[in-house]
Formats: sequence, structure tokens, C-alpha cells
Amino acid sequence: MSIQSMIMSNNVRNVQILLQMLYKNSKDKLPEIINMCDQETGDTPLISALKVGNWDIVSLLMKYGADPMAKNRNGEIP
Repeated sequence: MSIQSMIMSNNVRNVQILLQMLYKNSKDKLPEIINMCDQETGDTPLISALKVGNWDIVSLLMKYGADPMAKNRNGEIP
């Protein structure tokens, strides 16, 4: 299951666990992973969390380094 699908399902706990695992295992690559555009939607995880209106996930993503200026494939920012 991808971070994007977890965000879209509004499962805060699963997103938190995934972010913790990513931080533990690949801290140096986390900013790249957490700001990557989804292949299907073209959105960053932060944009997806905002679209579903889940502020808990938005906060988690920001805590782990999501870039509020990272653009999606359409050039939009959160």
C-alpha cells in the first residue's frame, strides 16, 4: 500500500506508522519520498491530504518534512 492510498483512505494511524518506518530506515531520502508526486493523481502527499481535508495527516506530513512549496504535476502547490 502506498503513502498516497493511505492518505486517500484517511487512515491517520497507518500514515503515521509508514512515516515512522520511512524515517527510521531511510531518513536521508525521506524528503524526496514525502514530496514525490503520485503516478496516478500527480499530487504530492501533502496536496492529497489537503484534498481529503485531513488536518491530522497534513500535520504529520509537515512534521516529517513535507514541503508546502512542492508542486504537483500541474504546477500547483498546497
